[in-house]
Amino acid sequence: MAFVLPTLYTWYDLLNSTIEPVQLFATAERRKITAIGIVDHATTLGHVRIAQAAKDSSVHVVFGTTLMMEGGSVVRLLARDDDGYRNLCRLVSLQARGQAALPWEAIHTYQRGLYVLCGGRRGRLWQTLCGTRPDDRRALWTLAQMQALVEQSEHFAIEVQRYPDDGEEEHRAVQQLLLLAKQAGVRTVATHDVHVLGSNDSRIHRLLGAIQHRSSFFAQDPRLPHWVRGTPSRHALPTPKQWHANWQGLEHLVAGSAQILNDCRVELLGRRRFPGARLPPDDVFHELWSRAFAGLKQHYQRVTPALMDRLQREISAVQEQGVGAFLLCAANLVERADKRGIRMILQGSGTGSLLCFALGISPVDPLTQTALVFERFAGKHRGSGDLPDLDFAVAAGREDEIRSLLIEMYGVERVARLATVPTFHEPSALRAVAQAFGWDEQACQILHQKQQQAVELDRYEQMLLHAAEAIIGQPATIAHHASGLIVADEPFTELVGTAELGDGPVIQADKDDVEYLQLLKLDILSWYSLAIYDQAERTIQAAHHPQPDLWHVAGEDALTGALLERAETRCIPYLQSPACMTLLRTLKVRSEADIAICVGALRPGASSTRPRVVAAMRGGDAPIDGWQHLSREHQQLLGAVLLPSRGAFIFDEDLLNVAHALGLSLADAERLRKAYKKKGEDAAPWENKLRTSALNNGWRDSEIDVILGWFKYIERYTFCRGHAVAMAHVAWRVARIAAHYPAHFFAAVLDHLGPEGGGMYPRLVYVTEARRNHLVVLGPTVNSAWASMPRGNTIQCGLGLLQGVVSATTLATIQSEARLRPFESVSDFIIRVAPATRDWECLVAAGALDQLTRSRRQARWEAQGAKRRPKEQSTLFAAWEPTDLAAIEPESVGERAAEEYGTLGFCMSVDHPLTLYADRLRDQALVTTEQLADYLKQEVTIAAIVVAGRRILTSTDRVMIFVSLCDRTGITEAALFGDVAERYGELVSGDHVVLVTGLVTEDVERGIGLSVGHVQIVHGPLHHH
Repeated sequence: MAFVLPTLYTWYDLLNSTIEPVQLFATAERRKITAIGIVDHATTLGHVRIAQAAKDSSVHVVFGTTLMMEGGSVVRLLARDDDGYRNLCRLVSLQARGQAALPWEAIHTYQRGLYVLCGGRRGRLWQTLCGTRPDDRRALWTLAQMQALVEQSEHFAIEVQRYPDDGEEEHRAVQQLLLLAKQAGVRTVATHDVHVLGSNDSRIHRLLGAIQHRSSFFAQDPRLPHWVRGTPSRHALPTPKQWHANWQGLEHLVAGSAQILNDCRVELLGRRRFPGARLPPDDVFHELWSRAFAGLKQHYQRVTPALMDRLQREISAVQEQGVGAFLLCAANLVERADKRGIRMILQGSGTGSLLCFALGISPVDPLTQTALVFERFAGKHRGSGDLPDLDFAVAAGREDEIRSLLIEMYGVERVARLATVPTFHEPSALRAVAQAFGWDEQACQILHQKQQQAVELDRYEQMLLHAAEAIIGQPATIAHHASGLIVADEPFTELVGTAELGDGPVIQADKDDVEYLQLLKLDILSWYSLAIYDQAERTIQAAHHPQPDLWHVAGEDALTGALLERAETRCIPYLQSPACMTLLRTLKVRSEADIAICVGALRPGASSTRPRVVAAMRGGDAPIDGWQHLSREHQQLLGAVLLPSRGAFIFDEDLLNVAHALGLSLADAERLRKAYKKKGEDAAPWENKLRTSALNNGWRDSEIDVILGWFKYIERYTFCRGHAVAMAHVAWRVARIAAHYPAHFFAAVLDHLGPEGGGMYPRLVYVTEARRNHLVVLGPTVNSAWASMPRGNTIQCGLGLLQGVVSATTLATIQSEARLRPFESVSDFIIRVAPATRDWECLVAAGALDQLTRSRRQARWEAQGAKRRPKEQSTLFAAWEPTDLAAIEPESVGERAAEEYGTLGFCMSVDHPLTLYADRLRDQALVTTEQLADYLKQEVTIAAIVVAGRRILTSTDRVMIFVSLCDRTGITEAALFGDVAERYGELVSGDHVVLVTGLVTEDVERGIGLSVGHVQIVHGPLHHH
């Protein structure tokens, strides 16, 4: 017989259940469960996934929650209708945003549309009946209070729970509860708290509890679920036989449960919730046309029929999908950000949209790009729930300003951060289980080594490993998404639960949930390349009149092309990796379009056809597997289609265009691409449609098989051409500044790359690159501006470089005081700023007080004297000079340089830290990193500082080490394998000064480097403060 379960917990009640939604509904159908109520604790996190899973099931799902109330009891709520679900979200948000125990008045305030259940055996009523001194009159009073929470008595129900392992006290309490309900005429329902699908999962349920509470699995801890080997769990999903046997004679309680669940109807999916979604379509259409046409006139002056036709097609597609208002919201945001001086760069498929360009959403003119596909971005074929991707890049450090803008536009209650739900993977699961079982880190390492070496495990190790495997994939926690912001057309607390996670509210939904809920999702990505560009542009325009336009420039330039072809891009984000620099040289990149090809060719999905790209850009040819099986006519056709990607499969759009050439519409080609990309989605229907279309257009089956084989490349990480075009759009402009205004460029690089920024290397590397470009780099002073400033061929570093070295409070005080008047002496500085001893010591070591004194020793003397200023001095602003200052011998150049490197990560007193070891290196036969290309396949020795490194453990448990080595002339990559890595691994740690001997090699990924045979320590490490 069928039955219902009103109180079930899923694994989105984090670490409190093992039930996964898809498995839940499959099991529920097998056991003839017709309806279930989801009551996860103070969260709506799994509701969208559960609603999606329920769409393909006959099981009716009801959304609810369990809330902790004052006094330590719980109450359970079920949403009867949409109003009830809004109130459910409000109450969940109250608890998830900091109220550990809700006042009972909160339930009364938001009771509309809700069923209130008394909380089962953790509820206030049960606790009254099962206390040390049960009191029927007190229980009756408690029941009256709980009934008063709802306006209509039928919306409150007493939960009755019976379990096979109940004792005498529980049986007595159940009878009292039934009698109390009968006397008071209160609705009663049968409930059963389900946390696992089967009794075999109860051990994992207890394990999760131990992980959650940081307890031992074996502890006598009442917070952990009860588990005894071989004993059925009361938390397991019952079978129909177990359920009806348990409630024999009380069938009216079972019927009461069914009545309540069948009365609840909430539709989570299917309604658009982004701002403007409810506007009349005609109003949206006219606004789109008006703004887009104005944009066309601004960009093209003359609007041709071809432009109008394309715009008409795109607006129609957007309106058919119902996302026109969505794009207008994005256009408004970009326009407001531009007025604040924030440049927003649209990434992804939107760069292929003329509508996005005309609205100002994208800075890329799609008519100047080749092979971009609008259907990759929007259209009815994507489905109503598949909203366009809007990923924006902004200058690093300005992401919060975009959030503030959105709050200004829509209100704080309609803007929130997106959540991410990290799950257990193999390493984290192993660590968590080991801790719960009482294992230490050393025991875990031994187990890992045994696994790597395929050594037989003992029974305890096997137990731990099997337990870890059982929780892999289980949601572990909720966290902020790195870049996602969500905007809704009504307050979020009425749509989903919201939680407080440190730096602002986060909705209890992840990116996939947001797609199904049809909210406006924006990914605001931090780009250091934009931060470098913005700072350099400001200083360039301040120094030149008339101000040059550095953004609206052509994608080709001789000086910039030469810089790219030489791959002098170590200081340009996204072009600075060794692999990218190697490819820039190999491809002879000289234009913005070439950069896009290079960025895409680096992705794993392009690896199989990368040689074809290299050959094509060098004027040659390289085959793709199976190319010879195509007819000459079809080779020519696909050669023309793939020409923008130099004849290779690099981008997602290459698949779309090839499929289109075979006869598939671009819309269906996009469906095929998505089927390949999304695991578990069946691509066969679209492959069959492609085959039918191709056969009708004269393609042979054997040719189609070859092409479908190529399409498998897309299953790996290929790149959207729009992403590459957007990256190239910015990278080209940054490279152009580097080529034409090197001092301005490197001043911005020093401020934004390095230990506090987004570079791959420490600051020493970027200073070395600046000096290689014949620039003089001066350290920051207390009278410096915050940002580094170029003056001719000299860069005066700003105070911002001292972040992380000197306290933020001291730096802020220095800025404000220096704006009033410059510091005139060390004592003047100490008296006005009053820094902590550590702060002024770091400032002296960094050379920031050098302009105020003859030597750093004297600066320390003066600082100590100023700290002991006379009490009768009445003002902090009157400079006090010590009268007993003795003649102090200055420090040596070596002492100064060592202090500078220790605080700033580079030296001003010498050109490079290696200069300090010149005497020890004088008799060595050395080559520089700049000369390595002249010694290919020869053994050489270089002296350098280790500036970066990473270790990789091979499948045979051997170590490989890759390090970056910096000398006066630049940087190179070195690799240590096998015994060499084991022998010298500790010597190539960061900041060591080393002599490295090895064979000069040329690698596709790392370029010219060293395969190391021997390492000798010269000095190290050069520690930073």
